[in-house]
Amino acid sequence: MVSPDRKPDSWFLFLDLDTLITGPLDPILQYQGNFAILRDFYRPQGFGSGVMMWRGTTNVHLWRNYQEAGFPEIGGGDQIWIEKNRPEKVDLLQDIFPGRIFSFKAHSRDAMPSGAAIVCFHGLPRPHEVQSGWVPLVWRIKTDAAAAAPPAITETPEAAFWKSEGTKHIIPPTGGKDPEGFPPGEYIKKFFIGCAKITEIGCGTGRLAGAFEPDRYTGMDINPAAIEIAAKAHPHHGFAQISEADPFPETDGMLFYTVLLHVNDSALPALLGKAATAARRIVIAEIMDRRWRRGGNPPVYNREAEDYTTLLNALGFALVTSERRPYERYNNEKWWAAKDTRLTTLVFERSQLLESGRA
Repeated sequence: MVSPDRKPDSWFLFLDLDTLITGPLDPILQYQGNFAILRDFYRPQGFGSGVMMWRGTTNVHLWRNYQEAGFPEIGGGDQIWIEKNRPEKVDLLQDIFPGRIFSFKAHSRDAMPSGAAIVCFHGLPRPHEVQSGWVPLVWRIKTDAAAAAPPAITETPEAAFWKSEGTKHIIPPTGGKDPEGFPPGEYIKKFFIGCAKITEIGCGTGRLAGAFEPDRYTGMDINPAAIEIAAKAHPHHGFAQISEADPFPETDGMLFYTVLLHVNDSALPALLGKAATAARRIVIAEIMDRRWRRGGNPPVYNREAEDYTTLLNALGFALVTSERRPYERYNNEKWWAAKDTRLTTLVFERSQLLESGRA
């Protein structure tokens, strides 16, 4: 238990070490009460001390009574002591923040609940003991050096392929410039309203650039031939070649348009870590359905929308908009086979807490 000898106006959020932060905490940090604690996940009338919040020296009797009792061993844990010495007013976290706090064992074994900000691991397994599913994606980001500095990146086979193959595979061979069946730049620009600077990662030959004002847009790609074509087609826009190891420039909005499905699973967390450091809004648009995955040249690593949401939640970004639109090239019986053929667009915003920390 924590000693209460603090300033009356101080404020505390307590989290057990085996707790995963899976989304922005901003709404929870607006708590104005004196004491809040988990409703026990298996004992609805009891408390769970894995997450607690309290203000200043309120409820000091919890500590004083424990001290006067000689610091006894407590059967059932410190939550039992809190139940027996119940504060006058207790807020239950799941009641005041519905849809934000979950148990791994009770609610989240198969998938992270949409909107989750905190997932509690009580008993076994601990987060590092879960070796499959969504947990390793979040746990790895938080335990890697990515939180402080992106890990060293060596060139992946996929990057080498795109550099060597020039512009052959940037646009599916449909005989037209827009296999989507609509101008993608004009469609995608609505997701960047309010962004003064926009950076497109994997811009290719600049197919989307013309939809944006030249002084707002920068296109970047690892393929030098593509950058050369883009610069000639749009002489007033900015373009630059980058490598996988290069940091991304600071920007308001960052676009990945049908790009991340060509990034393998092991390289994706570091790449998104760079994006999260550089941008306040991240837009990802591609066909999202794992059944499209295949090897070959180029290999494709299609994912579900939940995969990107999980990774970016762990980096402090919340999904604020999602939209699906038919993609003409694949919207026919030849390609269906029960797979999703729509272009899915996800828009993520950095949490207000992180944004204020950068100011």
